Amino acid sequence: MNEWILVLTLHLISAPGEVRDISPQIVSGFTSKQNCENAAVSISERLIGISGKARERQGIPSNTSKSSPAINYECLNIRK
Repeated sequence: MNEWILVLTLHLISAPGEVRDISPQIVSGFTSKQNCENAAVSISERLIGISGKARERQGIPSNTSKSSPAINYECLNIRK
């Protein structure tokens, strides 16, 4: 049996050469690559919005890149 899984990472953008707190998440059970990619885009957009709200609560201006979230994703086809 094959299925598509979504691998998402979220981390904060920091100084060049420094990688901060990469947080991977896996969402399984997609029946097609297109469904997986659609979910990746939707989830990524919401994560950016939610992260922005958290930054505002911490007093970080929204028009700066300080501690901006970076979200990367990949859809993988796996055989179970």
